[in-house]
Amino acid sequence: YERVAEMTEIAPMKAAASNNLAWLYSQDEGQLDLALENAEKALELAEPNPRTGWKDGNILDTAGWIHYKMGNLDEALKHIDQALKTMPYHPTIIYHMARVYEDKDEPRVAAHLYHKALTYSEDFEEAGDARQRLQTIRIAEREKEEAGGETSEEQDQP
Repeated sequence: YERVAEMTEIAPMKAAASNNLAWLYSQDEGQLDLALENAEKALELAEPNPRTGWKDGNILDTAGWIHYKMGNLDEALKHIDQALKTMPYHPTIIYHMARVYEDKDEPRVAAHLYHKALTYSEDFEEAGDARQRLQTIRIAEREKEEAGGETSEEQDQP
């Protein structure tokens, strides 16, 4: 932590180092406030892409994932959605978006996103969890159908 923290003071590396420090802190549930503080610093320091005006997708994803871990689903969705606009084929970011939708009780959207992440890469870091969650959602949807209940797909129909 200390070496990464030192790097947050080197001008050209400030945003990336703050983002890395945020990610490191986010691995410890007791450090989420520090993680968010560093993620917000990284967002503030990150230069927007001159062509699109968007911030770095990795930094946006880190901030979104920390918000997710803190239970701030709307903030998580906002940041991760922006991250996906900059990095639309990144399976971990897609997985993070799926987790948000799963927690927002939108299993159909989550299942679509888990499948999409696994389509882009079968072996990204969270692939095993994505497969398991996708299977769990599909089983639950099948059981609803067999019980005669509405599936989330039917609930989405006008």
